[in-house]
Amino acid sequence: MIKVEVKYILKPSQRENFYNEIVSQGIDRAAKNENGNVRYDFEIPEEADILYLHELWRDEESLSAHAQMPHYKALALLKAEYVEQTLIEKEEISK
Repeated sequence: MIKVEVKYILKPSQRENFYNEIVSQGIDRAAKNENGNVRYDFEIPEEADILYLHELWRDEESLSAHAQMPHYKALALLKAEYVEQTLIEKEEISK
């Protein structure tokens, strides 16, 4: 399995707008329904202007396929508007 931890550092006061756009566009639901997805959950921490995304994928192939999906590309457009920096940690884990 492939574990992906994403930390979005958002432009000031844009976390709620970013997250609401993800939900209203159905990006989170679409990713959760992808073949090979085990987990795709957002976490809103106490720290302002930060949003976490916790992902778990069955294998590298399903993660690669995820990057080709229309909702993945829609998220990239939102990131360009709302996010200052994206930090990604990826690791292979055993079941």
